[in-house]
Amino acid sequence: ISRTAGEGLELLFAIAREGPATAETLALSAGTSTDTCRRRLQTPALHGYVVGRSDATWALGPKLIDLASRVPDRLTLAARDRVNSLAQQFAASVVIAGPTPPNFRIRLEREGRAGPVRVEHLSGVEFGIWQAPPGLALLPSLDAETLAEIEERAPDRQVLRSATDSLRRTGVVIAPSEVMTGRTGVAAPITLADGTVGASITLAFSSLPGEMVEEARADLLGAARHIADRYEQITMGAPVRRNRPRRADR
Repeated sequence: ISRTAGEGLELLFAIAREGPATAETLALSAGTSTDTCRRRLQTPALHGYVVGRSDATWALGPKLIDLASRVPDRLTLAARDRVNSLAQQFAASVVIAGPTPPNFRIRLEREGRAGPVRVEHLSGVEFGIWQAPPGLALLPSLDAETLAEIEERAPDRQVLRSATDSLRRTGVVIAPSEVMTGRTGVAAPITLADGTVGASITLAFSSLPGEMVEEARADLLGAARHIADRYEQITMGAPVRRNRPRRADR
């Protein structure tokens, strides 16, 4: 990579880090002059990677924002292999959701079929936490004040209390879904090493035979642990395991 291109990329990182910033601010960050900074921004601006705004600041442009939207986030990277395998194993929908109180937001969904896994485009859709198992499994992530607010909004507080009790006893919540009509979900929180709940994972069945409940529960809890571990490895860096060389027998 050329020096000029490298310095231009550093300016893009500076804009992403600082938010919309003036050429003077970016020049200080890059250790260069304001005039040089403006010249280096002209080519990225021409191609839509940055935009000059009316208040004399520079912001990331539509082309970079579009590229960023195509990159899977860390949670998706951590979850996607296990989500795909569960969808195929149980021929059921698998949903990863995150808390946005008083709602939950679907982060990733896969629909299990007899054949290949089909992607459902529900990423980013929000529903009330009380409306479906993916939200109910997120109850441990809420503080007392937020939980009280959600109890006021929920049509039936008993649903929240039953879900909390089930999570304490079994680690999962099993409940019908208002969001996916006619489906029953088995949902578990994805709990990180520090005890925080960052997301939930749900298996949603059109029909859940009684003999399958324990298998679904066990596999879902295993998947939640795997995703939490994988997420922390991606976020903090996976430990490098080195095997000691074996001594040759004499």
